[in-house]
Amino acid sequence: MLMETPQLQCVTDQLPAFSIDQAAAALTAAALDLDFCRRWVLSRIHPPGPPRCPECAVAVQGAKPQESWRQDRRVCCNSCGRYFSNRSGTFLQGSRLGWRPLFLITALSGHGLPVDPIARAAGVHPDTVRHWTRAIAALTGDHR
Repeated sequence: MLMETPQLQCVTDQLPAFSIDQAAAALTAAALDLDFCRRWVLSRIHPPGPPRCPECAVAVQGAKPQESWRQDRRVCCNSCGRYFSNRSGTFLQGSRLGWRPLFLITALSGHGLPVDPIARAAGVHPDTVRHWTRAIAALTGDHR
């Protein structure tokens, strides 16, 4: 057990309180690693292996175009000439919702949190949370 000395007490008095409520308030999209959130979502909406053109299903060739695709940039299919991104041909096509808010909405709704706290954590409007929880439920069949 840690014995509090006067010196330690002086230091701990200067620190913000450590609490579940404060940790919950600090849990926002900005607290999450962007690359983790992007990789997590992409690994669930695309099959393993190189990215494929949503039009002709030909695999993207070359490390540089594949990395561009993974970094949210559009790439051109060498077979059909169509430009596409990692959201093309998925339920995220046309969406501007960031990877972090999408991950938070998915994870926190999976834990059964109400819409308003999820919206605060994700930094979006509650209607956005409702929209995406319905879209994810339709996609997965999980209507919690």
